[in-house]
Amino acid sequence: MTDVSVVIPTYNEEENIQELLQDIDSELEDYSYEIVVIDDSDDSTAGKIREIEDELEKINLNVREEAKGIGSAYKEGFGKADGDKIIQMDADFSHDPKYLPDMIEALENSDLVVGSRYVDGGDRNDPLQRRINPLIGSYLYQYGIGSPVKDVTSGFKAYNSDVIEMMSEDLPDGFHFQAASLMSLVDDVDVTEYPIDFRPRRAGEPKYSFRDFLDNVKLLLKLFKTRKLGK
Repeated sequence: MTDVSVVIPTYNEEENIQELLQDIDSELEDYSYEIVVIDDSDDSTAGKIREIEDELEKINLNVREEAKGIGSAYKEGFGKADGDKIIQMDADFSHDPKYLPDMIEALENSDLVVGSRYVDGGDRNDPLQRRINPLIGSYLYQYGIGSPVKDVTSGFKAYNSDVIEMMSEDLPDGFHFQAASLMSLVDDVDVTEYPIDFRPRRAGEPKYSFRDFLDNVKLLLKLFKTRKLGK
């Protein structure tokens, strides 16, 4: 079995992907690793990956014919991952690969490690208008439905592989996968929040839409009913 699998969904990340993969390779030089990429792009992202895949230890590139959502990509990627430790992260450099070794080490004492913007030592350095909704969501998850995790919507996580099998089978395909997958686990596993400095995307356009916002609101209301009202 591979030591570490890094699962990355990509949608039009041609300007970021080569450097990101090279940085991951540098940070994981002490591990046997693979990078599982689930690509929904209609630009040259897949071609950029193929240009450098011989330089790196193992790239498992999966190109899909149509975009099916980030949650769908993660579910497919987790199913293909062979690592004892499994990492999920974004492709736009908002999640710095420098944190990978420490998050992997933290799995020695936890089942799940969340790269957190909202614990001591963590920070969020993107524009104010992009911080407001996640901050409100974090507050509502903690004080509305009693989440023990502050950064419920974080997309930067490390798992021991057996935890992946514990996720709910009924998880959404959109951005609300991040919160839904975490909340399906928090009552049954040991979770650690590791502080990260969340950065603005390096290049390209943000993918989060108003529809994704509405999906997250609906998920929050659903979880409030099931966790707080017992319905």
